[in-house]
Amino acid sequence: MSTQLLARASGGATRRRNRYAPGIDGLRALAVLAVFGYHAGIPGFRGGFLGVDIFFVISGYLITDLLVAERQRTGTIDLREFWLRRARRLLPALAVMLVVITAAAVLIDRAQLAGLRGDLIAAATYTSNWHQISAHTSYFAQFGPQPLLLHLWSLAVEEQFYLLWPLILLVLPRFLRLHGRQAMLLLAGAVASTVAMGIAYTPGTDPSRLYYGTDTHAAGLLIGATLALLLAGRRPAIDAAGGCCLGGLLLIVVLAGDSGSFVYRGGFLLVAVLAAGAVAATAAPGGLLGQLLGVAPLRWLGTRSYAIYLWHWPLLCLLRAPGHHPLRIAAALGLSLLLAELSWRLVEDPIRRQGLLATLTSVRDVLPLRSAPIPRLVAGGSAVAVALVACVGVALPAPTDGAKAQIEAGEKVVTAQRPPPPRPTRTAPALPGTGVTAVGDSVMLASASALRARLPGIAISAQIGRQMSTATQIVATLRSNGRLGSVVVIDLGTNGEFTQSTLARLMDTIGPTRKVVLLTVYEPRGWQDAVNGAIESAPSHWSNVTVVDWHAAIAHRQQLLWTDHIHPRPAGAKLYAQLVTAALPRSVR
Repeated sequence: MSTQLLARASGGATRRRNRYAPGIDGLRALAVLAVFGYHAGIPGFRGGFLGVDIFFVISGYLITDLLVAERQRTGTIDLREFWLRRARRLLPALAVMLVVITAAAVLIDRAQLAGLRGDLIAAATYTSNWHQISAHTSYFAQFGPQPLLLHLWSLAVEEQFYLLWPLILLVLPRFLRLHGRQAMLLLAGAVASTVAMGIAYTPGTDPSRLYYGTDTHAAGLLIGATLALLLAGRRPAIDAAGGCCLGGLLLIVVLAGDSGSFVYRGGFLLVAVLAAGAVAATAAPGGLLGQLLGVAPLRWLGTRSYAIYLWHWPLLCLLRAPGHHPLRIAAALGLSLLLAELSWRLVEDPIRRQGLLATLTSVRDVLPLRSAPIPRLVAGGSAVAVALVACVGVALPAPTDGAKAQIEAGEKVVTAQRPPPPRPTRTAPALPGTGVTAVGDSVMLASASALRARLPGIAISAQIGRQMSTATQIVATLRSNGRLGSVVVIDLGTNGEFTQSTLARLMDTIGPTRKVVLLTVYEPRGWQDAVNGAIESAPSHWSNVTVVDWHAAIAHRQQLLWTDHIHPRPAGAKLYAQLVTAALPRSVR
């Protein structure tokens, strides 16, 4: 869930004009904590992915405020200087992270190297979002090792904005002279992006394309730019309104989920508007909200939020922290803060102030090693060694992604299956599993080969990223086509929670005369307990339901799961098939 965390726009120039607002750094701090909480699977951060949209608004506002002020002051925009400042601010820290994380993957878990070459090229060219779209990489339904650079999609969206928006802003006054009219045009663009997302969104399907797309996820940046044009350098005191907006944001972060229709049908725009209100209030000099958010700890986090964002996701992946031992999450957070501090002091701030070459020539002044040649040699040698390990790791053939290969094999099983004879005959007796229809997601796909081996007659309908909300339509279609068996196995909930009414609609569609087998899920994220609670209570509402407790069976057998801690390895798939088979009526085994 998912950004480029813009620090003080233009550094010295901003300070000279006395425009720096400490409260905005505090707002960044809250946003980056929300993103970390979501990625780490910490309860209470279901909507933490929306922290990315708060950053979009902040970036759109600050960049536009800076560019408009320059245009008013000089009559033009120095594009070369603007892009050079952006490169100084963003590229060095990104480059360091890419090298170090690649080397860490080589040493810690080479399975993470699968697909890394393409991800590195996309990261270096700020096209990560379109690369993820073209590779059909899901942001929400992961299997196998989670891509170490998945989070860089948002940096790509912002960098594309940084590339195009100054050009547009340079020529826009020729057509629309008044800031208000320019703002209305941007607002229309934000609404158009939101409408495009809402039209393309289909409930129950993977919305990653809409989430990654610059075209469908531009509302935050455009709303931030709209705010800057409307204010045109003014800083109104709107503490009460800003406080309400901030409260609304916090409420959405706690309650909103990444799988519901709300965020994709106007929710991102609502978040952007609320974030704009909070930004306007925190930017006001002397405002109460700005003072509250401008306290020293939040300012510290805010100024280092770009680096925290860069480091936190790869560290969570390498430590496999999401949803697991709190110490691993704490370790990932601690390392993120430490590396962010080093990045700020040794890379970001020096290069921002004096440029890359000047920083490299004065590195002995940055590091306290001037009079210690041996430590200096060790530091230099370590940097070279890390770079060499990263280069070798990228050059060598990547290991096979076992989870992906197993799921792809399951997809072939599902695609190649043929319906068994409708009734057994003397020459064609019923195969085990005949009359059983299984509906599931990628966990069932990973187990499809094992299911087919034990139950050759079973009919499997499974798809990556599938959610419970789509099951009713799938079952209704199978039933109308006469292909719904007398026993229905449902394994859904890994990709998001569902309401009791959703389950009730599914059970009504299946009907009371069919036996139903529901599986609990093992998905170490915030919705796991809610999903399992709904499934475990189902027999008390429907007498034809049997529950298979996959969570209890696999929770203490981590060696049977792939490194994503979700999908079963071949031995785990055999256990899965064994549990499902045992829950079926004897007549269909």
